[in-house]
Amino acid sequence: MEKKWEMRFLLSPSAEHFEKAANMDSFKQLMIAMGVHHQGIDFIRELPVELSQIILSKLDTQSLLNAAQVSRKWLAISKSTSSSRQRVRRHIRRRNRRLAQVLPPPPSKQSTTRILSKPMLSFPQTKIPYPTILNNKLLKPKTSSLISTQPRILLRL
Repeated sequence: MEKKWEMRFLLSPSAEHFEKAANMDSFKQLMIAMGVHHQGIDFIRELPVELSQIILSKLDTQSLLNAAQVSRKWLAISKSTSSSRQRVRRHIRRRNRRLAQVLPPPPSKQSTTRILSKPMLSFPQTKIPYPTILNNKLLKPKTSSLISTQPRILLRL
């Protein structure tokens, strides 16, 4: 009967919790031995580069990208191995492919030229309820026609 209970306990989620807690205790002991525990110090910066690379290599790609934004040191460590650079490139390519399937295609040169060469509509300026003074002169509000006949400047993209 006791063996069944032991097997059930070893396979239960609480056993995983105790195992993770034991791993965290050893991690805390390592940090204390290094003199980094409870000092508010960036522990990755204090570790040797090889250990930092191993720690960051265990992260998934999105977490690695987020970690690279923490500091310049973390960015340099995450970029220092070719495998992490390849993982990030693959991740970005996959994300761009997914976005390309959802987004509409970019406009062509011809459609952009047609839009920019149309005359621009201008709306009449409303009257300002109070006088505007600039350099001690009273400015009157300008009125303009509804449609300007001058075409816009043609931009080549």
